[in-house]
Amino acid sequence: MSLTCIHPGRSLALSPEWHPEEPSVLFDRHSGDYWVIPGTTRLWVEHLLDAGGPINTESLHGVTQELTPEEFDAALKQLVTLDIFRVTSE
Repeated sequence: MSLTCIHPGRSLALSPEWHPEEPSVLFDRHSGDYWVIPGTTRLWVEHLLDAGGPINTESLHGVTQELTPEEFDAALKQLVTLDIFRVTSE
């Protein structure tokens, strides 16, 4: 089983959500980095922020079930590569 969390050292904030189908902006308060993210990523970030700590990676897929397993893995890998999320194995 793997766990996913917000990358340590990040302090993330989301832009307001005006229309669910439009992208959002994700800000890191510490570094000043920002990313334009799709709705799927916004849901994941909100889920992790609400959790307040690491969660089972599979539960993220449950948040956005419209993604195929391949799309889910690719999206998650991109967030890890950008140092937004961290995935660890137990």
